Amino acid sequence: DVSAGTYGEHRFGAGKGTRHLLHATLGTGIGGGLVVDGRLYRGAQGLAGEIGHIVLDPAGPPCGCGARGCLEAIAGGVAFGRRAQRLVESGSAPILADLAAGESATAGHLAEAARRGEAAAVAEIRNGGHSIGIGLGGIVNILNPDAVTLSGGLLGMGDLLLDPLRAAMSSLAYGPASSTPVRTSTLGEDAGLLGAAAVALAG
Repeated sequence: DVSAGTYGEHRFGAGKGTRHLLHATLGTGIGGGLVVDGRLYRGAQGLAGEIGHIVLDPAGPPCGCGARGCLEAIAGGVAFGRRAQRLVESGSAPILADLAAGESATAGHLAEAARRGEAAAVAEIRNGGHSIGIGLGGIVNILNPDAVTLSGGLLGMGDLLLDPLRAAMSSLAYGPASSTPVRTSTLGEDAGLLGAAAVALAG
């Protein structure tokens, strides 16, 4: 549960010491959670934190939610897999094609090709990180959190993803919010368990 993971990071992990926290999970899809005034914020229908469905490009790729150009459809793990497959089909990424070995290319293949120096793979990861940063920057302007924390499998892409993400978020965040820190999870899969326990104890 993303909300439990958010609260876990707030109480025990990368968001410890904050009162206002934005947490984003970057994996197969993109999700998130919010802590406001030290309390988990769920919203009227429990949907607060669905950051993957912020629309960045109304003419962009279709999303599973029925909209087009959602952040998740542009830069989630499945979307990175589609980016990778397009590179393979275009013939512009031979290392990536070798890694995929005739199967559908994945985000993992893309990350490995980038680590091996394939320029096209590096560019796709950086573009995706930039898109995530744009989405986060808009949310930072609304919520003005103390920090943004990140978790999920896409963090395995390392600074190729995180550097453009941080730069884009900072460039869009207004005034002093441009210095809002972006931290990666220190709890991993334990965040949800710890957070669920903390929520239960908090009542």
